[in-house]
Amino acid sequence: MTSHLHDALQAIFRYCPEFAVFLLASVGYPVPAGVAVLGDSYLPAGEGKGDGKSRPRTGDAVVTVRRGRRVVLAIATEVQTSKPSMRQRRRQHGYLANAGDFHDCDAVLLVLASDATVARACARPFRTGHPGLVVVPIVLSADDHLDYLQGADEFDLELRTLAVLRGTRDLMDETVREGLLKALAETDLMRREVYTKYIWLTVTGEADVKLKYRVPFLDDPLDEAEARGEARGEARGEVRGKAEMLLRMLRARGLAVSARTKAKVLGCQDVALLDQWGERAETARTLKDVFGQAAARSAA
Repeated sequence: MTSHLHDALQAIFRYCPEFAVFLLASVGYPVPAGVAVLGDSYLPAGEGKGDGKSRPRTGDAVVTVRRGRRVVLAIATEVQTSKPSMRQRRRQHGYLANAGDFHDCDAVLLVLASDATVARACARPFRTGHPGLVVVPIVLSADDHLDYLQGADEFDLELRTLAVLRGTRDLMDETVREGLLKALAETDLMRREVYTKYIWLTVTGEADVKLKYRVPFLDDPLDEAEARGEARGEARGEVRGKAEMLLRMLRARGLAVSARTKAKVLGCQDVALLDQWGERAETARTLKDVFGQAAARSAA
């Protein structure tokens, strides 16, 4: 059974795939230019893609860097909260190979370890048995001072959440709590709900979180801040959250989101229309499938 921490770190990669690129670049890996999105091969093996090609095992989540529709790098991410066994290491080698094969591109194995001790165990070179073929995972520890890395400001929410999950920052500290609240207030509703859920589970250990994971000591101040419009600028309401989630869905589908498309979506104040676009985006192959032919031409 996986731990709350493992599931939470996995969720961070899935709901913010750009965070994996940030971590990879922070260790000096030459990440190619492109848009980072969650790859579609992270689901369990055997679940079909719709084109007759089964999904291989590729680790906790695969983040792809894309230029247009072309995948130029696949990042097989793995979360480790304990020292890996030899069998786990063999699986990690498989994740790396499968990610590259499935997306037909270069692939890299990125491991986020729960602490420094686990990180050292994960970072040891793994000999596959084939002459000259040795796998050396790229490993970062949650204990590392990731908030001091270049570009960390962009992932303020992820880093604050990570620190609370690891216990390196105490939510009972008013400064820590206020910083996290402000960061949560600025994100989309989906990430806010998911991150809050895992913060609650990690801090309290209670699995039964009612009211869609509403946590009074987190959500009450957030609601007040949203009402006053004080959480680092104008707080985002339901419309803004739906618009941002739609843009993420479009990118995750591999659809090019131009400045005009982004402005169109963010400028829409019709909740029903945003919901309609969101439903279409779940299976869309082109912008036409989402916005309709005339609207797609104007959004391109």
